[in-house]
Amino acid sequence: MNDNAAKATTPEWSELTEAVARFYRGRKVVLLGREVPQYRLRVQALAAMGSQAPFIVGNGIGRGEVPDGVAGYCTAELGTVTFTDTARATDRLLADPPAHVLAALDAYDPDGTAIVLAESNVTRATMAGRQVADGRPAEWAALEDKLTVERIWDELGVYRLPFEVVPAAGEALRAAHERLDLGHGTVWYRDMEGGVQVTFEQARWVRDAAGLAEATAAVVQECRQVKVSPFLPGTPCGINGFVLADGVVVLRPFEELVLEGPERSQLVYAGCSTHFDPEPEIRDRMRDLARAVGSLMHRETGFRGAFSIGGVRTRTGFVPLDLLPRGNTAHRVMSTATPGLPWGLLQGAVAGGHDLGMSAAAVESVLLRAVERQRGSAVALHCPAPCEVPGRSRWLTADGDALRLSRKDERSDACLVQDPLDSGSIVIMIAGPGALSGERRLASRAADSFAISDRLWRTGLDNLREMPAAVR
Repeated sequence: MNDNAAKATTPEWSELTEAVARFYRGRKVVLLGREVPQYRLRVQALAAMGSQAPFIVGNGIGRGEVPDGVAGYCTAELGTVTFTDTARATDRLLADPPAHVLAALDAYDPDGTAIVLAESNVTRATMAGRQVADGRPAEWAALEDKLTVERIWDELGVYRLPFEVVPAAGEALRAAHERLDLGHGTVWYRDMEGGVQVTFEQARWVRDAAGLAEATAAVVQECRQVKVSPFLPGTPCGINGFVLADGVVVLRPFEELVLEGPERSQLVYAGCSTHFDPEPEIRDRMRDLARAVGSLMHRETGFRGAFSIGGVRTRTGFVPLDLLPRGNTAHRVMSTATPGLPWGLLQGAVAGGHDLGMSAAAVESVLLRAVERQRGSAVALHCPAPCEVPGRSRWLTADGDALRLSRKDERSDACLVQDPLDSGSIVIMIAGPGALSGERRLASRAADSFAISDRLWRTGLDNLREMPAAVR
């Protein structure tokens, strides 16, 4: 092979991959949280990094083959559908594994030296005495609480929305809503007393009396306090990165696909898209904010690993709403830009205390170039409807402001897929650049695709809508 051919086949991220591999080489690894067949690529990546054959604690046996190269597996079905429920169930599993899981772990790793990768927003640092490398100490997890993040915005001098923290009781909630409604309603965030949560699955958008009653009934069941703030029209979006020992890696903005749900106050999180490109000045401000926040988290708590800031791009700029001191869907989408280097393994190494031996600036340069070149999206929703034909699909074409079924021999811009789950099914939209709407947004197309899935397969996903855009 000549030098040019060697360079063409050597990824730019090969040095970073080797740096991550040093954390896993020769070690036993427990993979936990997904269905067993879904770990095929992760098992291959660990093998390439030189780990011992991993053991899988699967969230059900799933459909498909057990990955080659594993030392074994067992299942501990979490019985969950939403991201929030899965995270909480995973936390419970880490804290109190069933007897058959403990026996399987002890048989695989009798000396208790294996590392565990939970790949969820868990708050446990150990599982039966074994390090959960991507787990979070309590002081890191506390940074996510929607009721306390305002201190960070204030300390950094960041513009934020007015808010009130009130008891989860009818009259207090109604009064706060009336005081803070700027014409588009209010958004309610629960405290974290119910455990870890995913922002948009737990938030409520209150606009009228019916929504007020519905949201009140929902929040009083699970929390003591609620943060109430005005709703701002715009594009839900965020910025993510990694905190390393010597600095902060900041990546690029992404669109959060947040849809109005079928209930009056419900918000539905359907994934994210890295095709989104806000104006350069807004992008720069988002990246500057992420760097400042990452530095503050590291300075105050020793935080290391993936993080994300979520908010809304309004007509005047980016307004931050929440801080996620963990990986999210955008990290997983961006990870596809670096084949052979899953960011879940990068996260486990960094959060687990591993020194990469590379500066944050060097890591940022490698990852940012990769994710700028390769954009992508993850668009999916669970539904209770069964899937009678696994992997059934239909092609979709963008036609003006909507998606429709593609005609024979017509160019397609997206593909709609339904696959079975142990509980119901999952509906996935695979979108190409031609599916993007104005401002390179994908949310409206996602809502269209789910409505089409209901007409085709009676999924019950027909009553979802894009959030209102910013008023120009």
